[in-house]
Amino acid sequence: MTEIRVCESPDCTRSTPEPSLEYCSGHRGRLHRHGDLLIGVPFEYWPKRPSTPTQCVAAGCPGQALGGSLYCADHGDASVEAVCAVGGCDRDVYSSGICHKDYKRWIAGHNRSRYRTRDGRCEGRCGVCRWDHAREAREDRLAALEQGALHAGARREIVARVWGGDPLEKVADEAGVTVKQLWSTGAAWPEFVYALDAALMARRDPAITHGTTYSYRRHGCRCPECRAAKATHR
Repeated sequence: MTEIRVCESPDCTRSTPEPSLEYCSGHRGRLHRHGDLLIGVPFEYWPKRPSTPTQCVAAGCPGQALGGSLYCADHGDASVEAVCAVGGCDRDVYSSGICHKDYKRWIAGHNRSRYRTRDGRCEGRCGVCRWDHAREAREDRLAALEQGALHAGARREIVARVWGGDPLEKVADEAGVTVKQLWSTGAAWPEFVYALDAALMARRDPAITHGTTYSYRRHGCRCPECRAAKATHR
């Protein structure tokens, strides 16, 4: 039987490639590249997944959580869009989130520019032109967010601090944002919100009962289960 050795970096539960090695492949690579293990900080693929409940922690959802995830397929980061994103189209995705037919129309010139100028026979109001215009708007909003208080470096620092055990409210306040603003970024950065949830699950107090409004209000727990309980009792 092959001996399994767990990585010696604190808070890391991964196994090492060989029993003679001290660290997992992730921490060994980080040590080689940066000369610093950055103890306890999730890797670039966000996040390190803790042991999770079997039921989806999204508010009011009775679905079963996917393996290694906090969420079911409908709410989690593992869900993948399989239907064309153009409104009213139910064909399978081909490329860029749209079906093969709409993709060919997009390549042929049905895009955000036509929507603005109202050119062509469709006057820029066909489903593909509207889809590309909406995509541009999302890209602009995301670019604006990246220039604000929650830029990439700030997001990584917030996750690192929560992973290190700092209270979420304190971390958000020192970053110049509110806790509500952190959760509101889910549409733009779902991996960031998932990383926060994973850190909160890993660092929550095991001595209290989670998934109750009492834990949310009395103990100040902001883990997904306690937030879900608070949301259902509004």
